Amino acid sequence: MTPRSANYEQVAVYEHDTSYSRELNARISELIVALYQQKLTYGEFASKRYWMSSQAVAAELQYRQSIIEKDRQRQFQAQQGFANTLTAWANYMQAVNARQPQTVFINGTIQVHSN
Repeated sequence: MTPRSANYEQVAVYEHDTSYSRELNARISELIVALYQQKLTYGEFASKRYWMSSQAVAAELQYRQSIIEKDRQRQFQAQQGFANTLTAWANYMQAVNARQPQTVFINGTIQVHSN
């Protein structure tokens, strides 16, 4: 929560800054659903969760630095860079959601369930 004494600009900066965390949580939730639906392995889940987390943290850090330095160009670059990451993520999740659920057995075979 923002302090009551915060002005409009401070509130806007805070809300934008926290949007990185909200977006990250939403994307990880998408991964959890796909994992539960057996559309990806735990290894892929962990790899993509790490990738998305690192992208969100990097964008948030760049945004915070740009606020401190009062650099509007870097603010825009942070926002645009993260928007590009979200676009790439949407494409990835579309491909994941198109997959058939799989069951991987201990002996290494994979069985695809057909509906």
